Amino acid sequence: MKIAITGSKGFLGQYVIKVLEGNTITEFNHEKNSLFSVNSLKDFVTDQDAVIHIAGLNRATDYNLLKTNVLGTAGILEAIKQFNPKIKFIFTSSAQVLDIKNLYGVSKLEAEEIIEWYTKLTEISGIILRISNIYGPKGKPFYNSVIATFAHLIQENKPLQINGDGNQKRDYIFVSDVAEAIKSALYCNNKFEIFDICSNTQTSLNDIIEISSRLLGKNIAVSYNKEVPSLGDAHIQSFKRAQEILQWEPKISLEEGLRQTFI
Repeated sequence: MKIAITGSKGFLGQYVIKVLEGNTITEFNHEKNSLFSVNSLKDFVTDQDAVIHIAGLNRATDYNLLKTNVLGTAGILEAIKQFNPKIKFIFTSSAQVLDIKNLYGVSKLEAEEIIEWYTKLTEISGIILRISNIYGPKGKPFYNSVIATFAHLIQENKPLQINGDGNQKRDYIFVSDVAEAIKSALYCNNKFEIFDICSNTQTSLNDIIEISSRLLGKNIAVSYNKEVPSLGDAHIQSFKRAQEILQWEPKISLEEGLRQTFI
């Protein structure tokens, strides 16, 4: 299979490249390609069987979030429409679209709506993966996940900083499981689908600290700022549809994932 990938050098992208070994991969080239120039994307999308769009921002100015996540997605879809309209388009979205609390969630939801419109108006097939809190080795602290931040602070022998009481819960999914979900999505023949890519389990920050402390065999210093309220629990997701249609389910437990991340 011929597959073009944006964001291949990023945290998730590196794992996707690995699980797709054996396929013909075209990586986005920032010297030649721009998400905001349709003509520059002609060589990137032509003769491909699928485009996996991972590139995006989650920490940036409001303007750059909207520009990259919304207009960048529209740019690559327009290039596909013009130069290779029968292609499959796979988009890595976020569980934050289910309970929008910031502009990042807005930008991902807007991108999803644009994808749906293109699948209705063109021959493009669109697969959207709403990924929960992704973590694993090589995650960027203060960017990719709270677990990456915890790993960094623990390594630096610095206390973990938590807003609220630490009982707020999220669904955490290991990065290699997400890469496998993207691989599975390549073989979905439906015209348009949205899948939750998650663990089906809500885990509190305090539970993560307890598991991490046990794995590392030491107490972990924690500083709670209870004057700053937490964002509350995340929206509950289910991978049932991904299991039924993609034959995908997560393989790495939270404890095993933390072991691989911290040790």
